[in-house]
Amino acid sequence: MGTLLYGGTIYTMEEELSTVEAIYMNNGEIINIGKEADLRANYAGRINDEYDLRGSVLYPGFVDSHLHIIGHGEKLLHLDLSEMKSAEHVLNALAEKVKELEHGGNG
Repeated sequence: MGTLLYGGTIYTMEEELSTVEAIYMNNGEIINIGKEADLRANYAGRINDEYDLRGSVLYPGFVDSHLHIIGHGEKLLHLDLSEMKSAEHVLNALAEKVKELEHGGNG
């Protein structure tokens, strides 16, 4: 017995902005996607739960891993000196970073 989700914008992520009308699932696994009427016909008698999304948007596969993405981005802008053990290492790292920068840039 499965579950039918329908009635909203369901993004598949197969291609940019690709959507379907409905999803048929069984035990948490997506079995089929497509038009609501087709899924109802194909799985008649096997749908035990239905969820009308009432115009909501459904995206697959988001898991909150609690990232601090802004901090990560800021870290990419700076030279990491945390593993440097001597002034010579720091100076060498600075010299390498300067080679990467464009004239007048702040990267």
